Amino acid sequence: MPHPSQSHNALDTLVSLIHEAFEGDPAQSLLASLRDLRDEDWTTLPTSGERSRPREELIAWLTEGHRRWLASVRALPNDAELERQRLTNWGERLPTRTIIHIMIGHDYFHAGEINHLRALLQRSDRWPYD
Repeated sequence: MPHPSQSHNALDTLVSLIHEAFEGDPAQSLLASLRDLRDEDWTTLPTSGERSRPREELIAWLTEGHRRWLASVRALPNDAELERQRLTNWGERLPTRTIIHIMIGHDYFHAGEINHLRALLQRSDRWPYD
């Protein structure tokens, strides 16, 4: 049995959750939500809204950022690193585990936003049994 400082069980679980939130879950992941958008959904702007990137460019940018993020988590040597305090981009120091949880939630949060806006644009924001 590996020494606790060599264990990767928690890291492996978090890597799996990161993957699911970004692209693994076919119903709720960030990329699955973007794939459900029609071309007209992508170009429709809400009042005072603006879009900065074409669809393919944004998906490529998100995918590259995700690849780098996942590589950095996979590069952690063991589960003990999850308790190490790290500086966030907003200036707060948090345990690595907490930062990873925040980022997983971040993908699901944006997937939910996309799904809600898509449903409003496609007028499909109702349960099938309504």
